[in-house]
Parts: sequence; structure tokens; C-alpha cells
Amino acid sequence: MQRAAELASVCEARGVSLKAAALAFPLRHPRVASVIPGADSFAMADENSKAFEEGKAIPESFWEELESLGLATWKY
Repeated sequence: MQRAAELASVCEARGVSLKAAALAFPLRHPRVASVIPGADSFAMADENSKAFEEGKAIPESFWEELESLGLATWKY
């Protein structure tokens, strides 16, 4: 819960929605080809689509900040 709160705090400070960051993060890994979030309504599917588009515009500096804070690391 603490880690999620820290992620949410960085997202809020940088003007990035947590959902957009969550959808965009796995796509940064070279072995990940797609992310398919669930949706139980057309409204949620539309929200997911908008979050994907937002995620495309997240600057590299955002990911660097998360990495420097230990909040965005790859664990195999």
C-alpha cells in the first residue's frame, strides 16, 4: 500500500494519471508486446483507451524519477 501511495503521489505531482502509468509501464519492457486491460462496460473501455493515449505522452523523465525512487524496477 505504501508503494502504491508513493506512485500515486509522483503521478499526481507530474500530472500523470496512475492508470496511464500502469498501462504504459509494462510496454517499456522489450519482451512485452501488448497490455490488455479488462473492461466491463463501454465507458471503461473508453477510459482505458484514453489512458493508453495518455501513456504514450509520458516523458522519459517521469520514468527516470520513478526508477530513482525505486518505484519502477524490473524484477525477473
